[in-house]
Amino acid sequence: MNRQPFINGPFKEAHDKAESFGIGFYYSYCFESTVKELMEAEGEYLAALSASNGALVKEKREEVNLYENILLLAADAYHTLSQPTHFTGSYHND
Repeated sequence: MNRQPFINGPFKEAHDKAESFGIGFYYSYCFESTVKELMEAEGEYLAALSASNGALVKEKREEVNLYENILLLAADAYHTLSQPTHFTGSYHND
């Protein structure tokens, strides 16, 4: 008899949904934090442009690029992971 109800038993669906909710909640938090960091970096970049500080402009442009790329990767990963998959195994341990 299997003693892992969260893996194969009657609570598997609830466990999977709770896990999915937690992952989505954390993903949302990380995404929001990155957007805030990007907005701050863009403001600093514009300030550096206004001050004609070449070294700081380059540094802040790289920082903006970093946050933009993080968001692109996160969006791509979310899109990839949110695609439906088809179950090909068995619900029972034989």
